[in-house]
Amino acid sequence: MFSIFKQLLGRYLNLDSIIKEIIPRTHDAISELQQLDTSLTEISLENLILTAKDLKQLSDIAFETAGKYGKTAAAYLADFTEMSRAGYQNAESMASLSAAAQTAGNLTAELANRYITAADQAYRMNGSITELTQTLDGANNIAGRNALDMTELARGVSAVAGQAASSRMEIDETTAAIGTLIAVTNEGGTEMGNAFSAILMNLRQVTGIAADGGDMIDTD
Repeated sequence: MFSIFKQLLGRYLNLDSIIKEIIPRTHDAISELQQLDTSLTEISLENLILTAKDLKQLSDIAFETAGKYGKTAAAYLADFTEMSRAGYQNAESMASLSAAAQTAGNLTAELANRYITAADQAYRMNGSITELTQTLDGANNIAGRNALDMTELARGVSAVAGQAASSRMEIDETTAAIGTLIAVTNEGGTEMGNAFSAILMNLRQVTGIAADGGDMIDTD
């Protein structure tokens, strides 16, 4: 009799533990579906040309990307919305690229989006996924070789991209320069990006004066 009671009790405890594990997961799944529905509704209101078929396809891409990069579908749609608002016609691909950058570099969604759009706009890549992927791969290689935090490298490049492009520096040269500055100084990416931007601006001003035949200060 006691052995039967032990078996029944064991089954009950196992069932209880299973229920305790399933309920939170079910709650999380329902919550994510609610967020997904809200996101799709907002997207449909902002993009009136999207049909029900388009929204269904976008939902499928969201789940596929979420599973591939360990994100939520709602998080992907948030990136899609940001890229769409930035004017990208290929917002789906840009959002997927952002998800890849977030996973590979352990970046926040905000930083990944800022980094990608800053590089794209400064170097006029016109939303080319191929060029942007090469940029991200190059940055990850530099970070890996120099034991750098990809977050700091992304912050630095985001801060200086516009000025560097205006100074005719290629994106890989800019990334390498920021990586070197961070490694040598042990300072943050934003600080190094702003400092490098100021240096480039001063150099442009000096070379501009020289090219115009302006007076140069004699320091001897």
